[in-house]
Amino acid sequence: MPNKVNVNSKGEIEIEIPNNSPILFKDSGIWIGSEFLDLSNNINYL
Repeated sequence: MPNKVNVNSKGEIEIEIPNNSPILFKDSGIWIGSEFLDLSNNINYL
């Protein structure tokens, strides 16, 4: 799982990941290795 997920002051998502983990943006979230970070209910549209 990500070590840290943060939203900075610019509204950018910052994610710290383990070394050499593949990252795939799909399924309404982010796959980091075999772990899925679900963003489908966590995004605010301003």
